[in-house]
Amino acid sequence: MNKINTSLGSHFIKDNILYVILNEDVDVDIEMMKESEATRVELQKGEKIKVFVDARKIYQITSEAREYASGDINTKLSIGTAVLIKSLSTRLIVNFFIKVNKPIVPTKMFKSEEEALIWLNNL
Repeated sequence: MNKINTSLGSHFIKDNILYVILNEDVDVDIEMMKESEATRVELQKGEKIKVFVDARKIYQITSEAREYASGDINTKLSIGTAVLIKSLSTRLIVNFFIKVNKPIVPTKMFKSEEEALIWLNNL
């Protein structure tokens, strides 16, 4: 398994799902999102793929990074995105992203990794 670490977190593909495991207390900005996109292009080799994001450790995300994440990057690289959350603060961040930034591909948050993977596999 090819795993690439970036300033955002770890990226790897397992069972045809891209996993993005965010770093502890990460404060996501647009440069991190661009670095993540370049990593995804390298890993995915041009193929659209289902994405699992473990956002339980996120601290915050800038409006520019949210806008970037909801736009063309998802159209080009994603079939759908499941976001794993834990705390109320993470729920608020992800809910805001889904409701306000309106990602182009199906995006849903989960408290359980198992439920998130079931949802992704049914896309």
